[in-house]
Amino acid sequence: MYDHQWGPLKLRHKNKPLFLGRIRSLRRTSLYSLEFFQLPVPYYIYQEYIDCGTLRDYILRNYQKRRQSQISSRGSLNENKVENKSKVSLTAFSLDACEGMSFLALHKFRHPALNSCKVLLTKALTCKLYDFVHEDTSDDRVQHILEQKNAPIAWLPPETIFFHQYSEQADVWSLAVLLWEIYSLGDIPYAGLKSEDIEKKIRNGTYLSQPLHCPGGVFGMMLASWDISPQKRPIFENFAEALRKILLSLKEQHSESGGNAGLTVDPTYFTLDESQGHNDYEDCSFKSLS
Repeated sequence: MYDHQWGPLKLRHKNKPLFLGRIRSLRRTSLYSLEFFQLPVPYYIYQEYIDCGTLRDYILRNYQKRRQSQISSRGSLNENKVENKSKVSLTAFSLDACEGMSFLALHKFRHPALNSCKVLLTKALTCKLYDFVHEDTSDDRVQHILEQKNAPIAWLPPETIFFHQYSEQADVWSLAVLLWEIYSLGDIPYAGLKSEDIEKKIRNGTYLSQPLHCPGGVFGMMLASWDISPQKRPIFENFAEALRKILLSLKEQHSESGGNAGLTVDPTYFTLDESQGHNDYEDCSFKSLS
């Protein structure tokens, strides 16, 4: 990272891990064998410790698996009650992610191929985005992502997939796919399809369908975010404002029905394991896309 980036990194936001500091590597500075110039001393970045795992892990454990166990053990569910509670919690996660992206965009940071494995969850169930980059280095990150064996093209817009063009509006597209993951309770977008089949669907304008737990207003914003023209996609702040209104409405409806607008189930947490693989997309089973 460049020196001018440390200022924005130090800015605080509830949906971004807290930047604690940086330290120079204690290793000797390398010397390039051909050009004979010194490389910059590498930095290590320290951020707050978030020990509750990724949003994807949380959703899979607390929604899909728990719901399936309830169905098998009881034989039936009060679908309306479960769905109302779920929509409140899932919309709160979605709003957190959107507000985090709005903050990053304001300070010239980008998050190529944003997905549910790039969102961490605190004990207070607040989403925090990580692995973002400054816009000055975002093109290099995108190129690296596209060169991967299992490139996460299901999260990328057509201009990035086919023309390697990347901008803030590309992140809006990815955010909408993240929301699709959230409301589909952790499903993989275009699951089971090969990369060329996903590319064909995106080229033909055949996008993801509305998840069962997704409110119509949210899905409308998702469809707008998948507009073929980047300039016609909503900006993050408008997206966040729409989510705030929808979340407030859902909480009011749930309160009127005598429910508690809290979690659907008691949360089950995950501890981050240092032995995890270095390819976060493969760790999240995205290799099924290739």
